[in-house]
Amino acid sequence: MLDLVGMTRGTNTVEIVTLRQMWKESEVESFTSASALNQWEKNWPDQGRTPVFKVIYDRSTGEVRVTGQAEGQRFQKSFPVDADLQTALKQAASFIEEQIGR
Repeated sequence: MLDLVGMTRGTNTVEIVTLRQMWKESEVESFTSASALNQWEKNWPDQGRTPVFKVIYDRSTGEVRVTGQAEGQRFQKSFPVDADLQTALKQAASFIEEQIGR
């Protein structure tokens, strides 16, 4: 999660809980600078043949971005959050399933 003003506004634990509920076995990290997020986004594990994906909730742009790798192919898509983070996360999860299930 990228939250550029989180330190001054305070963190929104509801959003973090929502992210953790969607991907229970994944680690949720919070970034307060775009450069730290960019570094994390570029750092991919050696996944071999296992699909790998990263989901970024960017509060400042109001979007959820999905980037991943499966079967030697990269995929990426953004979903607008509007007023409902949970709907955007469900759309992202469906997109991931489509990509890794092909």
